[in-house]
Amino acid sequence: MFKKKPQYKRRFVRVSLHCLLKYEKLEGQQVLSFARNISAGGLLFHSQEQVPVGATMRLKLNFLNHPQSISVIAKVLRTRALKKLGGFDVAVEFINIEEKDRDYINRRLLDIAEIKKDRSEDRKY
Repeated sequence: MFKKKPQYKRRFVRVSLHCLLKYEKLEGQQVLSFARNISAGGLLFHSQEQVPVGATMRLKLNFLNHPQSISVIAKVLRTRALKKLGGFDVAVEFINIEEKDRDYINRRLLDIAEIKKDRSEDRKY
């Protein structure tokens, strides 16, 4: 018998987007990294170290054309070792984010998703 994969329903659009970020474990150490994909509810980023599931951290996200970094508190949902690249993928959920920042991220990602869709449709012709 085949085991059915659990169905996860995303509340927000998720887009593959490299975005510079700084993460700080709540003990205080800051590390520079990058997001691999992002939504208004969380993101996936690369880390050289394994971060424990359930850990809480502060993230500072930097978007092009946005004057200030966006600061959020996030909780680690899962990690995955990257054999070829080295390091780990770390998936986090935003647990404390200002609504204006969540709205900005969501608007930005919807714009990017629309552009990607338009480009994809243009290639069909």
